[in-house]
Amino acid sequence: MPFYIKKTVRPVEAKELTATNRNEIIEWCHGTEGPDGSVFLKTPESSGETQIVSVGDFVIRAFTEELGWHFWPVKPSYFHANYQRVDEAFDMK
Repeated sequence: MPFYIKKTVRPVEAKELTATNRNEIIEWCHGTEGPDGSVFLKTPESSGETQIVSVGDFVIRAFTEELGWHFWPVKPSYFHANYQRVDEAFDMK
């Protein structure tokens, strides 16, 4: 039986929403202010519906041929289980 490895995924840029950087995140991902320190974000994956980014969640920015540059929220447990920090710059496109 053959085995398969998931194809390499391109590097992504990510920022964690904290209690002190909400305005920076809103500007970066073109979000809007939500209640209780959250950020509202519309993403192509959600068909333009609003997603809520809570403090502690990560916002990811990446480029795909289908969608171009886009952002999406990720819960911390999924982010830490599936993303590894790299300390060198990559060509993001």
